[in-house]
Amino acid sequence: MYGMLLESIQHYVQTEYGEDVWNKALEESGFKNAVFTTHQVYPDRLIPKLAAACSKHTMHTGDQKDDFLCFFGRCFVRFFTHYGYDTLIRASGRYFRDFLNGIDNLHHQIRFSYPKMQSPSFYVEKEDVGGARLHYRSKRSGFGYYVIGQLIQIARTFYDLDLQISILKDEEDGNGSSGCHLIYDLRFDNTPYQLAQTARRNMIEHTDLVPVSCVYLFQLFPFAIAFDRTMTILQVGEKSRELFGGEEMVGLAVETFFLMHRPRVAFTWENIYILQKVVVELECLNSRFTKHPIADRRNSASTRNLLLKGQMRLIEEWDAIIYLCVPLLSNLQEMQEVGLYLTDLCLHDSSREIVLAGWQHGARLE
Repeated sequence: MYGMLLESIQHYVQTEYGEDVWNKALEESGFKNAVFTTHQVYPDRLIPKLAAACSKHTMHTGDQKDDFLCFFGRCFVRFFTHYGYDTLIRASGRYFRDFLNGIDNLHHQIRFSYPKMQSPSFYVEKEDVGGARLHYRSKRSGFGYYVIGQLIQIARTFYDLDLQISILKDEEDGNGSSGCHLIYDLRFDNTPYQLAQTARRNMIEHTDLVPVSCVYLFQLFPFAIAFDRTMTILQVGEKSRELFGGEEMVGLAVETFFLMHRPRVAFTWENIYILQKVVVELECLNSRFTKHPIADRRNSASTRNLLLKGQMRLIEEWDAIIYLCVPLLSNLQEMQEVGLYLTDLCLHDSSREIVLAGWQHGARLE
């Protein structure tokens, strides 16, 4: 956990409850006289400890630990405007539903500023005109009400919405790792959802274009992978096949070749179906350019195999999901290590520019 979260708590506790309450809370949490800095990493348990301590030392005896966790979450949203992150939130979408569907992607973008950040995973399971159901997974436990505070403040500050939140489920993460999995029921005016559904139907009904063969789709996205409900590969793009040495992939299980890297959920049809608006990363396994056996995998970039980054989309006519993706590469060296060339990368995305920009940056450093 980075110090910016704690700086926001310090600022607003001192402002709204006084210096004495803050000092007592710090001392009781085992951080007496601590001075927090933005990019320093601190123990995750500190925020729940501060919430419990504040609930004991304030005049508002009705405020419990969860109330202060919610308050801390609201504080962070009010505080990060000093760092310009309000601009990022405002740019994330026209409506609150857009923001909810893009939370995971926002975390992915700011990871470069905070490389040690262990970001949680958010995804919307379903929507209606009265709100949405949001899943929250994290390696940290005890932050459920902190997230509620953040969401309430964002809805109010940036979208002028009155958001009501209830927790439908709060349990340990079932993916074999420590952490938590919460499901929130969010109630707010979600009229834009209905407008989006209407626009989608109108586009389908009024298009005059003739359907084309799926061959063109796999030519446009040469790393694409299509699989059915049994997680069996139906078709792959030419470049994905080359990554595995031209090996026959159709008819085999997706998990024979790929591992879900992000979000950290089980690689199942049910999970993929509800992740269609979230950036998904798959790790290539057992390819001819695999650098490390599966048993030796780590999370660091130096030991990771090639990652593919893209979006999962349901093709109703196929009753299948297609993964529209590109390789996640930073520079020419990474590209060469996995046996790819610039001509393998698509012209219609920024993959080539990113690779060349990374090479130019390295050359300037040398």
